Amino acid sequence: MHHLIAEVIYDSLPPAKREMLHEKAAQAMISANSLNLDPVSGQIAAHFEAAGQDKAAIPYHERAAETARKAHAHQMAIHHYQRLRELMPREEQVHLLLRLGEVLSYGTTADAEAIYQEALQLATLQGVGSEQAQCYFALGVLSRRRADLSGSRRALSEALRRFQIYGDLEGAEKTLEALTYAHIQEGELSAAITSATKAAEIARDTGRLANLGGAQLSLGIAYLYGGDYVTALEAFEHARDIGRDTGDELAQAEALRYLSAVYGADGRLGTPEQAWAPAEKAIEICAGVGHRMGLARAADGMGGAYLVQEDWVRALDCYVAGLNLKHTFGYPWGFDAMVYRVGYTLLKAGEADTADHVLHRAMSLSQNLNAPYWLCRTLMALAELHVKSGELASARRYAAEALELAQGLKHHDFIATAQMLVKGANGKPKSQRRRPQSRTADSQHAPLPNIPVILETPVRGPSAIVAWLDPIVDRLLRTPHAERTG
Repeated sequence: MHHLIAEVIYDSLPPAKREMLHEKAAQAMISANSLNLDPVSGQIAAHFEAAGQDKAAIPYHERAAETARKAHAHQMAIHHYQRLRELMPREEQVHLLLRLGEVLSYGTTADAEAIYQEALQLATLQGVGSEQAQCYFALGVLSRRRADLSGSRRALSEALRRFQIYGDLEGAEKTLEALTYAHIQEGELSAAITSATKAAEIARDTGRLANLGGAQLSLGIAYLYGGDYVTALEAFEHARDIGRDTGDELAQAEALRYLSAVYGADGRLGTPEQAWAPAEKAIEICAGVGHRMGLARAADGMGGAYLVQEDWVRALDCYVAGLNLKHTFGYPWGFDAMVYRVGYTLLKAGEADTADHVLHRAMSLSQNLNAPYWLCRTLMALAELHVKSGELASARRYAAEALELAQGLKHHDFIATAQMLVKGANGKPKSQRRRPQSRTADSQHAPLPNIPVILETPVRGPSAIVAWLDPIVDRLLRTPHAERTG
């Protein structure tokens, strides 16, 4: 009732009186919250707009949008960016459109692409080359997310050319870093290492410590995917230290997640405890800031720790929890890798039929996403499974395809594994391949702690996992690349 009375009184006020009251409300909120305007900046902007002072509202909409974006409150950020589109002069909107496109990319990539193209068109009409470079960069990153790798390289190469022309070293550094990930996804690992090394050199020479951390992370991933686990470990440790020293918690968490992978299921350079500890810290950081995709990636690292300890049940729980986060919050990139993890864990657990089914789903996803690294790993797992079950004809086919991919990747560990599988599929004695040695000689390990409660597992058991996973994979395979979420 009170709010209805207030509405009646408000509606009865002359327009000039209303505007004066809104202006006073805005100024009062600024004075009362001068030490921290972020939480109330959206309300201040609304009061200034209602007071007819659009110009005064702009900086508060900008502040509210950035606050929401950093908190991953994407719908709120979109609201403020859209208000800014109405209030700001058209010729000043390139950077605004790039920010809006970034947030929209967490919805469907088609919406983000339309905004990025609008920004590029505006920058081109104005003849501002530096802004055109930023637009090409955004389009390149977006194309990589939707698995258009050739389109990504074209856009990123154009961005790099323009950043170099205009002497924008920071722009060149971030573009080289993005090119690194595009090369990794294409399986061009030597090119990935080259671009990541150049990015790190620029960041180091210009004294940009945070940028150096990002470049070190991408360099570590390139070495990880290339099978040089020791060098990858050093790069991730460097990236972790930089994230910690600069107070960038998410950067630190990402480096920790990859340290877990090198110690655990991917590099096997450490003990299960060494793999578990950085994953736990990454989960703690991501839970604290509400970064759900970081949680999904950290769950993958923790699953690897359980996998190394041969705790198949808890490894599956981690991988399914990570998949659930990716599915729930619309982030399909890397889904093929985690489906592979589930299939490989089922294989090691002796669940042959279920493992075969899940690995075939992972294979379809990797083929659809143009991901040769994960396709190679999946084919090797299928070859191993079919050798064990005596289905040698199919094992030979999978092993031969895996070997061809491994040779293209120039991944020595994969080549050795695939060659061993080819021999096994042809009925020849299998030589014992030496696995990377742990940094500790102790082969006996105490049980790892329980999975953090923040990781929710929607289903358990092989049959239930398949029943839950199949419709999700089917939807991903049916979704056109342009409509994929970022």
